[in-house]
Amino acid sequence: MNVRRFRALHAAGATYAEIARECGCDWRTVRKYLSEDSGSVPPTAPPRAGTQPKVITPFIGVIDVWLRADIALKGAVIHERLVDQHGFTGNYQRTKMHLAEVRPLIAAELAAKACANSSTMATSSLASARVSGRCSA
Repeated sequence: MNVRRFRALHAAGATYAEIARECGCDWRTVRKYLSEDSGSVPPTAPPRAGTQPKVITPFIGVIDVWLRADIALKGAVIHERLVDQHGFTGNYQRTKMHLAEVRPLIAAELAAKACANSSTMATSSLASARVSGRCSA
C-alpha cells in the first residue's frame, strides 16, 4: 500500500472511491490514511525474529563435540545422527543453518589450538608453518 500515491491522487482531485479502485483497496482505507491525524505510513507488524525458541538449541553441545572431533563432518550425517541417536525433531534446513554459523567458529578455534600446539615444535618447523599461512605470528 503506497500512502504517497494516495496523497498524490487526492491532490490531483480524485475521490476516495477513485483512489481505492486505482490502488486496489477499500475507500475507507484511503480515507483513514488521508485523514489529518493519521501517519504517513501504514502500520507494520512487529518483527518475529527471535520470538520462537530454536528446536536445535538443546543439541548444540552434541553438535559442537562432533565438529571438534571431525570438522569435515557433513550436515546430512549430523542431522541423521541427531534424529537417530537423540530424537531430534527439527528439519535438515535448521541443522544446516546452525552449521553455517558454528562451523567457521569451531574451525578457527581448532586452527588456533593447532598453532598453539605448534609452538613446541622446532624453530624451523614453526617458521615454515608461518610462511605457509597455517599459523599467524
